[in-house]
Amino acid sequence: MNIEERIKASENRMVKAVFPNTKNQYDSLFGGTALFWMDEKAFITATRFSR
Repeated sequence: MNIEERIKASENRMVKAVFPNTKNQYDSLFGGTALFWMDEKAFITATRFSR
């Protein structure tokens, strides 16, 4: 499998809801929560890419 096919095969989507307990006093998402979600997504993508 060439690199383009591996990239295409590792593509994925994730939907997360922002609830009041994940928002700060400025009514935006906590930075730590956003980083956690990005880390989770990166793990899934890397696992699918490397198999």
